[in-house]
Amino acid sequence: MNINAATIAVCSLVVASLLTAARTTHAEEVKPLYASMAPFEQYLMPDRLAEINLARSVAPAAISDRATVLVLTRQGYEVAIRGRPI
Repeated sequence: MNINAATIAVCSLVVASLLTAARTTHAEEVKPLYASMAPFEQYLMPDRLAEINLARSVAPAAISDRATVLVLTRQGYEVAIRGRPI
């Protein structure tokens, strides 16, 4: 079977066209899950210590005990606990 450069080029263009068409069709069907964000206050935890403990609970103690922990405030994220090198 003899495949020349022109055949490879045509096949590549066909595949690229199909992939582009599939991507465009998929992108048009995707709708946002939410019309807008929830009020900012819903993202804040009233208890700073509870937020720190929650953040530390997602990793083993060997990691979380030395990790820098950030908490969300009205001004953005701020460092609650400065981590230590391993």
